[in-house]
Order: sequence, then structure tokens, then C-alpha cells
Amino acid sequence: EEAGNGTTVLNSLAITKGANILRVHDVKEAKECVLLLDAL
Repeated sequence: EEAGNGTTVLNSLAITKGANILRVHDVKEAKECVLLLDAL
């Protein structure tokens, strides 16, 4: 789970820097991250 937290942070950073595509292993977690960032 700790690695997942770091991955979520890095995915969030990538999205805020303009990434349009994320390569992930945990799709549910990544989707939640994207939805949260969209809501902000």
C-alpha cells in the first residue's frame, strides 16, 4: 500500500503537469485520483 501512495502522488503530479495518459497497474486507484483532480 505504501508504494501505491507514492504512485498516486506521482500520477497526480503527472496530470497537473499535463499528462494525458497514465500507465498504471491499479486502475481503480488511478481512476479515483483522476476524478478527484478533475473535481478540484
